Amino acid sequence: MELTAQLSQHPLFQGVPDPWLERAAARGSVCTFLRGQTVASPDGQSPGLGVILEGTIQAHRPLAPTGTLAPPEVLGLQFLLTPRQALWGSLAALEDARVAFLPRDTVLELLEGCGPFAVNYVRCLSQLACRLTVQLETVTAGTVERRLGQYLLTHASEDMTVTTSATALAQSLSISRASLYRAFDILEREGAIRRERKRIRVLDPQKLPR
Repeated sequence: MELTAQLSQHPLFQGVPDPWLERAAARGSVCTFLRGQTVASPDGQSPGLGVILEGTIQAHRPLAPTGTLAPPEVLGLQFLLTPRQALWGSLAALEDARVAFLPRDTVLELLEGCGPFAVNYVRCLSQLACRLTVQLETVTAGTVERRLGQYLLTHASEDMTVTTSATALAQSLSISRASLYRAFDILEREGAIRRERKRIRVLDPQKLPR
Protein backbone atom coordinates (compact mmCIF):
# COMPACT_ATOMS: atom_id res chain seq x y z
CA MET A 1 0.00 0.00 0.00
CA GLU A 2 2.87 2.37 0.82
CA LEU A 3 4.48 1.84 -2.60
CA THR A 4 1.15 2.45 -4.34
CA ALA A 5 0.86 5.80 -2.56
CA GLN A 6 4.45 6.76 -3.39
CA LEU A 7 4.10 5.85 -7.06
CA SER A 8 0.84 7.79 -7.33
CA GLN A 9 2.78 10.98 -6.47
CA HIS A 10 5.45 10.36 -9.12
CA PRO A 11 5.32 12.21 -12.48
CA LEU A 12 5.53 8.89 -14.32
CA PHE A 13 2.23 7.75 -12.79
CA GLN A 14 0.20 10.96 -12.90
CA GLY A 15 -3.31 10.18 -14.10
CA VAL A 16 -2.72 6.41 -14.12
CA PRO A 17 -5.93 4.57 -13.06
CA ASP A 18 -5.81 2.82 -9.67
CA PRO A 19 -5.95 -0.76 -11.04
CA TRP A 20 -2.84 -0.19 -13.15
CA LEU A 21 -1.12 1.61 -10.29
CA GLU A 22 -1.87 -1.17 -7.81
CA ARG A 23 -0.72 -3.83 -10.26
CA ALA A 24 2.60 -2.06 -10.80
CA ALA A 25 3.13 -1.64 -7.05
CA ALA A 26 2.30 -5.30 -6.38
CA ARG A 27 4.90 -6.44 -8.90
CA GLY A 28 7.53 -3.92 -7.86
CA SER A 29 10.11 -4.21 -5.12
CA VAL A 30 11.72 -1.53 -2.96
CA CYS A 31 15.44 -1.84 -2.29
CA THR A 32 17.45 0.12 0.27
CA PHE A 33 21.07 1.01 -0.52
CA LEU A 34 23.58 2.26 2.01
CA ARG A 35 26.02 5.01 1.15
CA GLY A 36 28.62 3.70 -1.30
CA GLN A 37 26.67 0.56 -2.13
CA THR A 38 26.32 -0.44 -5.80
CA VAL A 39 22.84 0.06 -7.22
CA ALA A 40 23.58 -1.32 -10.70
CA SER A 41 26.64 -2.28 -12.72
CA PRO A 42 27.34 -2.94 -16.43
CA ASP A 43 27.85 -6.67 -15.88
CA GLY A 44 24.81 -7.10 -13.62
CA GLN A 45 21.31 -8.25 -14.46
CA SER A 46 19.00 -5.56 -15.80
CA PRO A 47 16.86 -4.36 -12.87
CA GLY A 48 14.07 -3.02 -15.09
CA LEU A 49 12.93 0.49 -14.29
CA GLY A 50 14.09 2.14 -11.06
CA VAL A 51 12.11 4.94 -9.44
CA ILE A 52 14.23 6.81 -6.90
CA LEU A 53 12.16 7.34 -3.75
CA GLU A 54 14.82 8.73 -1.42
CA GLY A 55 18.50 9.66 -1.47
CA THR A 56 21.02 10.51 -4.18
CA ILE A 57 22.70 8.16 -6.65
CA GLN A 58 25.86 8.75 -8.65
CA ALA A 59 26.01 7.54 -12.24
CA HIS A 60 29.15 6.65 -14.20
CA ARG A 61 28.21 5.87 -17.80
CA PRO A 62 30.46 5.05 -20.76
CA LEU A 63 31.28 8.10 -22.89
CA ALA A 64 29.13 10.35 -20.70
CA PRO A 65 29.75 12.80 -17.85
CA THR A 66 29.42 11.65 -14.29
CA GLY A 67 26.11 12.79 -12.86
CA THR A 68 23.94 12.61 -9.78
CA LEU A 69 20.35 11.41 -9.67
CA ALA A 70 17.70 12.13 -7.04
CA PRO A 71 13.89 11.95 -6.71
CA PRO A 72 11.90 12.04 -8.95
CA GLU A 73 14.57 10.73 -11.36
CA VAL A 74 14.02 7.32 -12.98
CA LEU A 75 16.83 4.82 -13.55
CA GLY A 76 16.95 2.99 -16.88
CA LEU A 77 14.24 5.09 -18.51
CA GLN A 78 16.10 5.34 -21.82
CA PHE A 79 17.46 1.78 -21.75
CA LEU A 80 14.27 -0.21 -21.17
CA LEU A 81 13.95 -1.36 -24.77
CA THR A 82 17.60 -2.14 -25.40
CA PRO A 83 19.32 -5.39 -24.40
CA ARG A 84 22.61 -3.60 -23.76
CA GLN A 85 22.78 -3.59 -19.97
CA ALA A 86 26.26 -2.04 -20.17
CA LEU A 87 24.65 1.25 -21.16
CA TRP A 88 23.40 1.61 -17.59
CA GLY A 89 26.98 2.14 -16.49
CA SER A 90 27.75 1.97 -12.78
CA LEU A 91 25.31 3.39 -10.25
CA ALA A 92 26.21 3.83 -6.58
CA ALA A 93 24.45 5.46 -3.64
CA LEU A 94 26.00 8.80 -2.64
CA GLU A 95 23.89 8.60 0.52
CA ASP A 96 21.39 6.11 1.91
CA ALA A 97 18.79 5.65 -0.80
CA ARG A 98 15.57 3.76 -1.57
CA VAL A 99 14.65 2.70 -5.09
CA ALA A 100 11.46 1.03 -6.33
CA PHE A 101 12.26 -1.37 -9.17
CA LEU A 102 9.54 -2.32 -11.64
CA PRO A 103 10.06 -5.40 -13.85
CA ARG A 104 10.56 -4.74 -17.55
CA ASP A 105 7.49 -6.80 -18.50
CA THR A 106 5.30 -4.77 -16.16
CA VAL A 107 6.51 -1.49 -17.67
CA LEU A 108 5.89 -2.82 -21.19
CA GLU A 109 2.33 -3.76 -20.20
CA LEU A 110 1.78 -0.24 -18.92
CA LEU A 111 3.15 1.27 -22.12
CA GLU A 112 0.91 -0.90 -24.28
CA GLY A 113 -2.29 -0.72 -22.25
CA CYS A 114 -2.30 2.48 -20.20
CA GLY A 115 -2.46 5.72 -22.17
CA PRO A 116 -1.62 8.14 -19.32
CA PHE A 117 1.46 6.13 -18.40
CA ALA A 118 2.65 6.05 -22.03
CA VAL A 119 2.27 9.83 -22.33
CA ASN A 120 4.12 10.37 -19.04
CA TYR A 121 6.88 8.04 -20.17
CA VAL A 122 7.39 9.96 -23.41
CA ARG A 123 7.33 13.24 -21.47
CA CYS A 124 10.01 12.00 -19.07
CA LEU A 125 12.12 10.77 -22.01
CA SER A 126 11.80 14.18 -23.67
CA GLN A 127 12.89 15.96 -20.49
CA LEU A 128 15.84 13.58 -20.17
CA ALA A 129 16.84 14.22 -23.77
CA CYS A 130 16.81 17.98 -23.12
CA ARG A 131 19.03 17.58 -20.04
CA LEU A 132 21.46 15.34 -21.91
CA THR A 133 21.64 17.87 -24.75
CA VAL A 134 22.53 20.60 -22.26
CA GLN A 135 25.17 18.33 -20.68
CA LEU A 136 26.67 17.56 -24.08
CA GLU A 137 26.79 21.24 -25.02
CA THR A 138 28.38 22.03 -21.66
CA VAL A 139 31.06 19.35 -21.99
CA THR A 140 31.98 20.47 -25.52
CA ALA A 141 31.77 24.18 -24.79
CA GLY A 142 35.54 24.78 -24.66
CA THR A 143 37.21 26.47 -21.69
CA VAL A 144 36.14 25.66 -18.14
CA GLU A 145 34.96 29.26 -17.70
CA ARG A 146 32.76 29.00 -20.77
CA ARG A 147 31.34 25.65 -19.69
CA LEU A 148 30.62 27.03 -16.23
CA GLY A 149 29.02 30.12 -17.72
CA GLN A 150 26.75 28.10 -19.99
CA TYR A 151 25.75 25.87 -17.09
CA LEU A 152 24.85 28.85 -14.90
CA LEU A 153 22.81 30.52 -17.63
CA THR A 154 20.94 27.28 -18.35
CA HIS A 155 20.17 26.37 -14.74
CA ALA A 156 19.67 29.80 -13.14
CA SER A 157 16.34 30.46 -11.45
CA GLU A 158 14.27 33.60 -12.00
CA ASP A 159 16.42 35.53 -9.52
CA MET A 160 19.53 34.43 -11.48
CA THR A 161 20.88 32.07 -8.84
CA VAL A 162 22.00 28.45 -8.93
CA THR A 163 22.10 26.43 -5.71
CA THR A 164 24.45 23.45 -5.76
CA SER A 165 27.53 22.10 -4.04
CA ALA A 166 30.97 22.46 -5.59
CA THR A 167 31.29 18.68 -5.74
CA ALA A 168 28.01 18.21 -7.60
CA LEU A 169 28.78 21.08 -9.99
CA ALA A 170 32.25 19.75 -10.76
CA GLN A 171 30.74 16.33 -11.51
CA SER A 172 28.11 17.86 -13.78
CA LEU A 173 30.82 19.69 -15.73
CA SER A 174 33.19 16.68 -15.70
CA ILE A 175 36.01 18.76 -14.24
CA SER A 176 38.04 18.71 -11.03
CA ARG A 177 37.13 20.84 -8.03
CA ALA A 178 40.43 22.68 -8.45
CA SER A 179 39.52 23.64 -12.04
CA LEU A 180 36.07 24.71 -10.89
CA TYR A 181 37.47 26.99 -8.17
CA ARG A 182 39.87 28.59 -10.66
CA ALA A 183 36.92 29.29 -12.98
CA PHE A 184 34.97 30.72 -10.04
CA ASP A 185 37.83 33.09 -9.23
CA ILE A 186 38.10 34.29 -12.83
CA LEU A 187 34.37 34.95 -13.21
CA GLU A 188 34.18 36.67 -9.81
CA ARG A 189 37.09 38.97 -10.66
CA GLU A 190 35.33 39.92 -13.88
CA GLY A 191 32.16 40.74 -11.96
CA ALA A 192 30.09 38.07 -13.68
CA ILE A 193 29.12 36.08 -10.57
CA ARG A 194 29.20 36.10 -6.79
CA ARG A 195 29.40 33.00 -4.60
CA GLU A 196 27.36 32.77 -1.42
CA ARG A 197 28.21 29.38 0.06
CA LYS A 198 26.23 26.88 -2.05
CA ARG A 199 24.47 29.64 -3.98
CA ILE A 200 25.97 31.17 -7.10
CA ARG A 201 24.44 34.46 -8.20
CA VAL A 202 24.81 35.66 -11.78
CA LEU A 203 25.49 39.42 -11.52
CA ASP A 204 26.00 40.19 -15.20
CA PRO A 205 25.05 37.54 -17.80
CA GLN A 206 26.82 39.56 -20.51
CA LYS A 207 30.16 39.00 -18.75
CA LEU A 208 29.80 35.21 -18.81
CA PRO A 209 31.85 33.54 -21.58
CA ARG A 210 29.66 32.23 -24.40
